[in-house]
Formats: sequence, structure tokens, C-alpha cells
Amino acid sequence: MLDLRGAAGKPEVPFDRGALLAHHAAGLTDPEIAALMGITAHKVAYQRLKLGLPGNVKRGSALMSNDTLRVLHAQGLNDRQIAERVELAVATVSERRRKMGLPVQMGRRLSVDTDRVAQLRGEGLSYTEIGRRLGCGRNTVRRACVRLGLTEAPEPKPR
Repeated sequence: MLDLRGAAGKPEVPFDRGALLAHHAAGLTDPEIAALMGITAHKVAYQRLKLGLPGNVKRGSALMSNDTLRVLHAQGLNDRQIAERVELAVATVSERRRKMGLPVQMGRRLSVDTDRVAQLRGEGLSYTEIGRRLGCGRNTVRRACVRLGLTEAPEPKPR
């Protein structure tokens, strides 16, 4: 155990180099080690460098397999949405997608059940009425109908 002195010369929390070495060997990053040891990440980095140890970095792209990216891309998610889901940077996802030869997903996914929209539109309901029933906006329903090719005005509903 090494007793470190603070800026004011007061004794601080004793530093356990053995714990640092064990946590570093387990692949933990400086902030993770600091949280476990109850000290600052700066102090961990300082001591790690004094011991000649390299920093452990979690590489995000290693956390996402190509299969995972293919599945999320096939679901219609764009790079930003995939990045949020797998907790990576958008640039990381974009680069991996380009290397895999997957096309860019443009636009947003619809937030409404398109099968239900088609059914209700077939029953002759207006965009506004479908929106009320599905709990979404009129324009969301209109966009879904355009994507489904259901833009023709339905026959008026008998009163």
C-alpha cells in the first residue's frame, strides 16, 4: 500500500497497486477501476502510467457483430438508430455498414402498424379517423398510406 499525499499535504485514501494491477489485468478501463477503488480516474491513470501499463480501451465495434448489424439494418433501422441500440458512435456504425456493402437507410421508420392502417383505410376511414384510432397523427397515417400505395381517396362511408 502506498500512501499518497494530496495537494495540501494531507494524507489521502491509501492506494492499492495490487488492486490496480488485478483490475487492469481483468480489462477494466480507468474510470471503471476508479469506481471500484473509490478514487478518481485521473489518479488511476497516473498510477497506471507510473507502472508502465497501457490503457484498457473498450472498442465499441468489437461489441457489435456483423450479423447484429445485418439484422438491425434489415429491420429498416438507419445508422443513428442502430448506434443508439448498440451504444456505439454513429460514425462507427456507418463505417462498418459501408465496409459490409449495405446501403444507406434513408428516412425514418414508420411509428404505426402499416397492416392496421391498410385495413382501416380499406374500410373507408379517413387519415384523421385512422390516426385517432391508432393514437398517431394524421400525417403519420398519410405517409404510411403513401408508402403502401393507398393514396386514392376511399369511397365515402355511408351515414
